[in-house]
Amino acid sequence: MMLFVDKHAVHAPAVFGTAVEAQRRTRGLQGVGPGTDSRTLWDRLDGETRRMVLDKLLREQGHLCVYCERTIGTGRSRLGAHVEHFLPRHPSRDEYPGLTWADGRDDLPPAEADAASVDYANLFAVCSNETGRDGLPLTCDKLRGSHRMALDPRDRKALRRLSYKRSGRVEPADPDDETVWDDIGRGEGDTGLLNLNARHLCNARRAAIARLMKLLMSAGDGRAVDTACEREIRNLLAERDPKEPFIEAKLYILTRRESMRAKYSDAYPA
Repeated sequence: MMLFVDKHAVHAPAVFGTAVEAQRRTRGLQGVGPGTDSRTLWDRLDGETRRMVLDKLLREQGHLCVYCERTIGTGRSRLGAHVEHFLPRHPSRDEYPGLTWADGRDDLPPAEADAASVDYANLFAVCSNETGRDGLPLTCDKLRGSHRMALDPRDRKALRRLSYKRSGRVEPADPDDETVWDDIGRGEGDTGLLNLNARHLCNARRAAIARLMKLLMSAGDGRAVDTACEREIRNLLAERDPKEPFIEAKLYILTRRESMRAKYSDAYPA
């Protein structure tokens, strides 16, 4: 389960760009720059600017975590939210050897990471994952840290490598795709980078899918089910905030129906 985010359809707030440029000028006056500053441009931004960016990301994502697709950052959700950098602000040389590293200075963010720290296309809203206080395992970016991922929420083709089960599990479309397993984890001790098959996530996903199936089955015969299925797909694809939790899992299940697969192959490639 991972939310697709079309970054081509959104733009950074103008205030964000202004604040970034101000920090670039300040850093220049201080005699430091990309690859020589221990702080990225994002680290230098004030809290108000960061909160404004987070608020816009949340609205664009329908207040869903980009990784687990739970509701975040609303008054009704117990999960808070913060900004995730897909290319980490402070990556490791071992996992990102192709970046421009200063000789012998692994503590200095490479120039590419510095630029990406304020690249709006690199930013997502994710859950604060406060589950550790409830005795639940960590998931999403709190577990991932700065490790490199294979799956990219901006790439629909990459997300086609995922499949969703009525049991609530998320698995690779190709069971032998170890890079996907490495990202999502198999569950029961195998967390991968995101632990998306943690028991509490599988239970929540299974319950959401079960409610969806009950709604469809109550529609009646095959044609009525098709109508109900199409209505649900349209609702899920609609631009709204907040979006329904586990939207990608629901769309996957709905578009498995033969009558829906061809009709919505462009709107929701499967």
